[in-house]
Amino acid sequence: MVLVIQDEQLAQQLQDIADSEKRPVEEILKALLNQYTPTMPAPTADIDGAIRQMRQYAYSQARLYWQETGNRERLGLSDEELDEQFWLFDSDGIPRLKSEQGHIELMPGTTAWFAANLDNIAFETENPIDPEQADDVLKAEFANYLLKRMRDASAPSSDR
Repeated sequence: MVLVIQDEQLAQQLQDIADSEKRPVEEILKALLNQYTPTMPAPTADIDGAIRQMRQYAYSQARLYWQETGNRERLGLSDEELDEQFWLFDSDGIPRLKSEQGHIELMPGTTAWFAANLDNIAFETENPIDPEQADDVLKAEFANYLLKRMRDASAPSSDR
């Protein structure tokens, strides 16, 4: 691979440093890159972490409900099992599993209904989203929004 530096002043600075330290320019660049800290974390790691955090919060709320109602079977589900089986919270705040799809009547207009019927809802936007990109947009935008809300909620009231 060949790297061409168009900025002559930058190229000369790198060459001067390399000459003064009697090392190749590549070693100087490696040393500089080893000290570099990105200002923003990798988006996927942050988004994946936010999604995991949201799921764990939902699972903790579901477990509180199942504990209050004495549902030992569901209370014993691991996070991994819930990753596969959890569906949503219904209109009454009751946690539901995917096995209950089609057996539960969700109230139209509620968030639970919207989430359950997202594939069947037709709506128009000013800037349509390519269906193949919808999951990526939802992951990026919604996860960041919820992560911010969770951070705001956990901040002391004087920080808000």
